[in-house]
Order: sequence, then structure tokens, then C-alpha cells
Amino acid sequence: MINALALHNGTLAPADPFGAAVWVDLAAPTTDERAWASQCPGGLPAEPRLFWRARQEGPLDLAITLLGEDGPVRVVCRLIAGQLVTLHDGPEGLTAPARERLVAEGGISADDALLTLVEEAAERAAARLSAVRRTLSGVSEDVFDETPKPGAVRGVVRRLGALGTATQEVADSLTSLSLALSLMAGRDDSADIKTLKSDVANLAERAEALDRAIDFQLNAALGLIAHDQNTVTVLLSITAALFLPPTLIASIFGMNFADMPGLKFHHGFLVCLAAMGLAAGAMAAILRWRRVL
Repeated sequence: MINALALHNGTLAPADPFGAAVWVDLAAPTTDERAWASQCPGGLPAEPRLFWRARQEGPLDLAITLLGEDGPVRVVCRLIAGQLVTLHDGPEGLTAPARERLVAEGGISADDALLTLVEEAAERAAARLSAVRRTLSGVSEDVFDETPKPGAVRGVVRRLGALGTATQEVADSLTSLSLALSLMAGRDDSADIKTLKSDVANLAERAEALDRAIDFQLNAALGLIAHDQNTVTVLLSITAALFLPPTLIASIFGMNFADMPGLKFHHGFLVCLAAMGLAAGAMAAILRWRRVL
């Protein structure tokens, strides 16, 4: 799908992409659409090389990660001859908010379009970070709840994993924006670009702080799970220790030999039961003395 904006009477408006468009957006383009886009002044956008430096003249190639509803989408951009061409495999409406914002703010050039697209990506990253922070506050209450529900902590681990994934997606987006702004600043180091670079850097610091908070919560949740498992193991060990002496006594008198002393004793059964009880009580007393119970 191809969407385009062109200049009409001093303002940008949706237009035929085959005309003199200021911004041409190719969303999951077909083969025919790719063939047409290759005839644009700069051709199809290409993924920029690492360590590529922006030149004062010629095409400006960059790529940003735009956070969409279904996940992050890589948007490759090319700015040349007063035209911005963007290429991505996301849905048609991925860049629609940026196009609407560009028109509403009165942008008229391809440089305005590129800056608006980067601003839209930064605002989406900020919104995603705010959502992660709000969710993390609720998860924190579940982690440190004094009376947690059975199995609640394991559900918390899954939620923390999802939050960690979301934070990593934001961090990847911010990294791409920082690189893109550095390339843009190499051509036009305007006040708007400087401000946006500062905002992206601040967001990156917030994302790093959130990532550390998520790691802390995850370690705490895993520690609680390990504590619960250790508690169960200790209870099983104590139970086995309590029944070990009675089991030994029962095993001795359960042996099948022809001559065993006490088999004819009239009160032998009661004596064995008493011995088993005393042995279990003695073991419980020892465990109590050692502060195991």
C-alpha cells in the first residue's frame, strides 16, 4: 500500500503518489509498488550501513524502529531531492498518526516529515514506558504481598517477563532514534533536533532504570518461589526423619526368622507401638532442640 502527501496551496494533503509527493510511505508494498518506488528520485530506501556518516548533499538513509500495536516495526527512510520515502512491512496505518500530525502542524517539507516521524516514534516509546511503569507498580504489590494467593508468584514471573520484553523493545526503538538523529544532525543540527536528541537520551535512561527495576522484581519473585520450594523440601525431610525410628523398629520385628526373642510376649504389640511413639517423640525433641521445627 502506498500513501503520499504532496504540497497543495502551501499545505500538505493526501495526494497521488505518482505525482510530486513530499512524503511517500510504502507499507508492505507489492512487487508492482516496489517497481514503481524504485523509479523515485532516490530509489527504494535501503538499510543504512553501520558507521555511515551523513553528507551535506546526496541521499540521507536511516532506519528507525517504530512501536506498533502488534510489536516493533523497522522503518527504512530515504530523504533526497525534497522527498521522503519510507518503507516498512507493518500495517498501512503504522505511519498514519505521523502523517496526520505533520498536516496538522503545518509541515511543508520532506525534512519536516522526517522530523515528525521521529517525534512520533519517540512519543510512542515514552507512552510505552509509562504503561510499563504503571503495570510494574501493580506487579510489585503482588510480589511483596504478605498473604499471596497460591501460584500468584509464578503468574508474576510471566508478567515480569512480558514487561521486560516491552522495555527491551522500547530500548531498541530509542537506540535507532538516537542513531537516526545523529545522522540528521550531521546535515542540519537545528534546535529541534538537539531537543529531540536530549529527549531520546532521557527516555533511554528511563528505560534502563525500568529494566533494572524489572530485574529486581524478577529476582525477588524467583527468590520467593525458591523459598516456597525449600519450605516444602524441609517439611518432607522432617516428616521422613520423624518416621525413620518407627520404621526401623517395625523392620526389625517384621523379619522372618524361626527364632526371634519377644515374638511370644503377650504385650509385645503394645510395647512396639510405645517404642515407636517414644522414638518419634525423641526425634521431634531433637529437631526442636536444633531449631529445625
